[in-house]
Amino acid sequence: MTSSSFDLVLLQETKLHNITPFKLASFLPASLANFVHLDAVGTSGGILTAWNNNLLRLKNSVIKDRSVSVQFECCSSNLTFWATNVYGPNAEIDRDSFFQEIIDLQPTISGPWIIAGDFNSVRSADDRNTGRVTVTETQRFNEWLHDLQVQELPLLDRNFTWSNMQSTPILTRIDRVFFNAEWNAALPNSRLHTLPRSTSDHFPLNVDASTQIPKSGLF
Repeated sequence: MTSSSFDLVLLQETKLHNITPFKLASFLPASLANFVHLDAVGTSGGILTAWNNNLLRLKNSVIKDRSVSVQFECCSSNLTFWATNVYGPNAEIDRDSFFQEIIDLQPTISGPWIIAGDFNSVRSADDRNTGRVTVTETQRFNEWLHDLQVQELPLLDRNFTWSNMQSTPILTRIDRVFFNAEWNAALPNSRLHTLPRSTSDHFPLNVDASTQIPKSGLF
């Protein structure tokens, strides 16, 4: 499965700067020619949201330090929704500012909303095959979700989404999708599953939100 199968793609850790349409065409299909990008810092980070303009219309966008939020209208159904694409910090000391960034975004949001991407954090010991977590990490993450009043879209086919690719691997669940009450009301049958992994150390995720929203992938 490749990005050519999708009409909305959310990429994290692009490690790219100043993306042009020509550059975008070198790694995404021509149908995904419309995009919003947060540049990498040095060789770290970078967030890209790209979509098929024949199926989705851009209504609004907000770019922050660790997130790209885009409001779309579906051409076929006139359904309007927000998609926030995130790449969370690795360092625990930076997580509070990341969580606050999304909290501060909330007043801007109206209607269905998903928050998706690489959070670089876990919710419980079950999210690491080693079982090693800190109470601070898991508690702050879960408190933040409670404050946002969002639910997690369950991953149906896999316990972990990232591997360090070693012979005795460390496995974690750091790639996630969350949704608000309006999303659940509009798209109650949304499903999340993984796609085949190629060279990445992450398993790509696919959000199936029924025929109302074009195919969406997180890579």
